[in-house]
Amino acid sequence: MRKKTKDVQKKIKERLRTPRGEVTERILAGLAEEFPIPHNRASFIDSEALTRRYGKKLGELTRKEKTSANRTLGKLIAEGAISESLFLKREDPRVNLPVAGLVSISINLDRLTQAREEWPVEREKWKQDYEQWKKTKIGPAPEEPLEPNQEGIIRRIIQRSKKWGARSSENPFSLLLISISIVHGSSDFDLLVIVLFKNNDEYMQYVRDVIQQVPFVQKTHTMQIGAWFGFPEIGHARIIAWSDEKI
Repeated sequence: MRKKTKDVQKKIKERLRTPRGEVTERILAGLAEEFPIPHNRASFIDSEALTRRYGKKLGELTRKEKTSANRTLGKLIAEGAISESLFLKREDPRVNLPVAGLVSISINLDRLTQAREEWPVEREKWKQDYEQWKKTKIGPAPEEPLEPNQEGIIRRIIQRSKKWGARSSENPFSLLLISISIVHGSSDFDLLVIVLFKNNDEYMQYVRDVIQQVPFVQKTHTMQIGAWFGFPEIGHARIIAWSDEKI
């Protein structure tokens, strides 16, 4: 992986010393200036920031300049200097996820510390139970115990979110998990979750049935995002907020 990264960096440095290197510099600088606005290839080629790098006003790039920029952009994507992402566009009628929600999660650190001490014994017991289940396949497989750390909590939220979303074959993505972040430096919460959803009742049901049922989750605070200016673009929603203690 390191060799591949060095090779890509070497190619980019070599390209910067050529006429095509000027195009590369314009693309990288233009994309940095446009961020965090999300673009596809066509919208970036027509963007104000890239056009300005050519010393021109918006809409003044020639067809030749656009073709050259598009070709260089494709090479930078192929080499890994720029990444393309696929994500559902919430406002498309086939997706229809009009609202963005934010859930802050507080973790019970005392229980987490205690669980770390018990973890080796619990995992060994699960292994024995799982091996026994494999022989008979009677009933559901024993659920692997949650690894007592923040990464383990995140993995469990993702697993349960997928199962919750797949509960209806007619509407497999009525709520979509966008991201989970570990937060340092806050005494109020430890994790932040962003989701897209169709209606508020389903959002609250998701928080109760999925997030609040994950071990070590002590308290959640649910909000709707009023405006999102990051990447990917998830749009606008009415701002409301309230708290929920885990029962």
